Amino acid sequence: MVNIAPLSTAQVADAVTGTVALSRLGNGEKLEVTQLGEPLEVGNGGVAFIISESYIRDVPQTKASMLVVQAAFAERALALLPDCVRVLIACPDAYVGLAQLSKIAADRDALADWRLPAMLGAQGVHSTAEVDSTARLGAGVVICEGARIGARTQILANAVIGPGVTVGSDCLIFPGVVLYPRTKVGSRVRLHANVVVGSDGFGYARGAKGSVKIWHLGRVIVQDDVEIGAGTTVDRGTLKDTIIESGAKIDNLCQIGHNGHVKAHAILCAQVGMAGNVTVGRGAILAGKVGIADKLEIGDGALVGPMTGVSKDVKAGEQVMGHFTAKPRREGWRLLVLFDKLPEIYDRLKKLEGQQK
Repeated sequence: MVNIAPLSTAQVADAVTGTVALSRLGNGEKLEVTQLGEPLEVGNGGVAFIISESYIRDVPQTKASMLVVQAAFAERALALLPDCVRVLIACPDAYVGLAQLSKIAADRDALADWRLPAMLGAQGVHSTAEVDSTARLGAGVVICEGARIGARTQILANAVIGPGVTVGSDCLIFPGVVLYPRTKVGSRVRLHANVVVGSDGFGYARGAKGSVKIWHLGRVIVQDDVEIGAGTTVDRGTLKDTIIESGAKIDNLCQIGHNGHVKAHAILCAQVGMAGNVTVGRGAILAGKVGIADKLEIGDGALVGPMTGVSKDVKAGEQVMGHFTAKPRREGWRLLVLFDKLPEIYDRLKKLEGQQK
């Protein structure tokens, strides 16, 4: 859930190309929404989107004041509406509608994106930025509007600290690091060269005229004692935060997708790729080149072997591997050995078939 500048019912309906299917507002009563998020996350004054049939089950439990629903299942949503929902808007494609509304919310958010006035200042430090007197800045460092840098933190050459970013104490930020707007970094964090934290997630809605960008309004929160290797990217959340918990260690050239959640003391080796909405459990280990499909969960203490493609949840403590799909570890090793013997086995099978003719 993210806070947004107030939007009226008419503004929301216009943004999503929708119509008001239900209004419980009295004469002269107006509704302005100031939150945007998923149905079970927003509260009073919030707007949520029912973008697919799977979200219908959340309608009775929502605390939202406004819902935007795909027209195809608006009647089903109407039958389940709780009293707190004051307005229901139906639109042809709720996912495209979300993309369109996210753009408006981003445009009205002063710190949601880069703006030159927010970046410029004497010696690269904006006049509103707060840099502790014991912090040290290298050549070419840019500290943008409203950023805060903690005690004894060192930021090396050509790093860019975006608008509204906070960096805790005793951090070491290597050359070329970019922290996008509102990123929050804890204490004793090490970010190696060319790490990018808080860039947009890879989210698009397929509209009639092609892909419509979904503007990502969440943040990235990096907690204490985290280390992130060179060239790794961590995308900010769509309508909630991407979180890297305390003590997590992430190797070089990894990709953490939007809304990702890497729990405490997890280890991600080089070239791990996480799609959006993936959770990696406490103390879990992902070996090199592991790829994880969207919306999956790797349980606490799990181990995923190198080059494994994960297409389903991995239970806590489970060990899996497999170049094609994840298998129990022992079975994975056996299949790997057998794979190398397949040509020999095939030749023997063909000979046996020939003898039977």
